[in-house]
Amino acid sequence: MEKASGALRLLPLALVLAGLVIPLVATGFTVWPLTAFWAVIVGALVLIETRRPSSRKARIRVTSLAILVLLLAAWEGGWWLIPAAVCQVLVDIFLPESSTTRVMGKSGEGIREPRF
Repeated sequence: MEKASGALRLLPLALVLAGLVIPLVATGFTVWPLTAFWAVIVGALVLIETRRPSSRKARIRVTSLAILVLLLAAWEGGWWLIPAAVCQVLVDIFLPESSTTRVMGKSGEGIREPRF
């Protein structure tokens, strides 16, 4: 079960990749500025999340807000990423969180702390 949930957690990232690559290739690379714009935004969000992990509730709220922003930016290519955002919300709602989260101690060493 743990392997399956780990693979399902990567599904939104795979949908982001497909959502950026398919329109890029299908248009003969004419939409590369929009693709680059959205890739930078997604990359920044991934970096922020990996540097400072947030709670499940916060991820659901932020991703739900992102869906609204993507709908408003549909003509600028936002619709390419809506399936990934919806998938991320569903993953956060239905998959259980891991029982431990890696946090940094005061001296910088990694310690494990239970997550409730």
